[in-house]
Amino acid sequence: MAEDGKNLDSTAAQALIQGDIGEEILVDGKRTLDEIMRWRRNAPILYDIFLEFGIRSTAMTVQWLGDEAEEECCRLAFGTQADESTAQVVVAELTCVADTELASDPWKSWSAEGLRDSCGFGAQPLPRHEAPLRLLVSMDHDSDVNRLVSCPSKPQLLAAKGSNGAVTLFDYKKASEGDGSSSKVGSFQYSAEAVDGFAVAWNPLKPSWIATGGNDGSLSLWDSEALQQPAKPLLATVAHEGPLNDLSFCKHGPQLTTVGEDCCIAVWDMREALSKSAMLTASGECLTIDWNPSDQHLLATGGKDKMVNIWDLRSFKLPVKTLPGHQGEVLQVQWCPAAGAKFAEISAGSFLATCSQDAGCCYGVFFLSLGLGFRL
Repeated sequence: MAEDGKNLDSTAAQALIQGDIGEEILVDGKRTLDEIMRWRRNAPILYDIFLEFGIRSTAMTVQWLGDEAEEECCRLAFGTQADESTAQVVVAELTCVADTELASDPWKSWSAEGLRDSCGFGAQPLPRHEAPLRLLVSMDHDSDVNRLVSCPSKPQLLAAKGSNGAVTLFDYKKASEGDGSSSKVGSFQYSAEAVDGFAVAWNPLKPSWIATGGNDGSLSLWDSEALQQPAKPLLATVAHEGPLNDLSFCKHGPQLTTVGEDCCIAVWDMREALSKSAMLTASGECLTIDWNPSDQHLLATGGKDKMVNIWDLRSFKLPVKTLPGHQGEVLQVQWCPAAGAKFAEISAGSFLATCSQDAGCCYGVFFLSLGLGFRL
């Protein structure tokens, strides 16, 4: 633990004890004193707001929730692993406003129930709140939460893809009303055996439909409003030879696309029992894919070759643009929903940057993920 200095550079540990540096070091206790001080000096110049929150269990997925008219604050959800306790789906709420006070050292630290020590600058807690973030509800999950996605038409409905292969549906508002046992509103699993996997997504055109894939290469489509026991998929097929790593729905028509470790990108037509309408062999194993929300012809992929590739379905042979720059595998890529030429990508180096397809370069950091904490 960083608190007792076991994982800290000796000079940094002594500086923490003497109060020369702040408690932001507690979230990532492997930084040297030089790295910490360099970050403290430069971050307020680069960014208007930076918030870092330590959580108590390892997390692999985080999801912003859609805005609802009755909610005053932005909400997000993340899923944890069963390290020393039960895996959970957790919903939190940002409770902060911009900090307009001028200070020689803008960094501040906070403590809040359910969180490890947190820090940041550019924001301050709302009145009657201890920290800029508060945990709303925690819902137990049967296995490690690999991926978490919220329903586009009903943000309180969360689909959690577990390491046992099952997708569990949670209504977090039922849990916040004190009825935690009824927060689980459904579950389904294609394979009779526990098959690990990460791929899950809601259909934006038919919001009750969910697609999921597993490490056995399976792809299945489900209706969350018609889940009987035992639940049966609307459509199902074997999509890839080996793990199906990610999938994405088209926002303009009844298609979805998948990628797998067989180096293939597949496009599926849901009108014809998941018929394969296009297939491409990529240069390396693809780990993530996202369909452009404003241009039905563009896909973005990332994978083990450390590249982000932009594909045009009208000339689906070679990428129309390749964006290098990552030092590790590209684990997730996502187009900006408001500006189709911009997207975000995350690599194995725990770095998520927002990039522009037009400029082909990184223009700013959106957040960093450290496993036991997340930043805004």
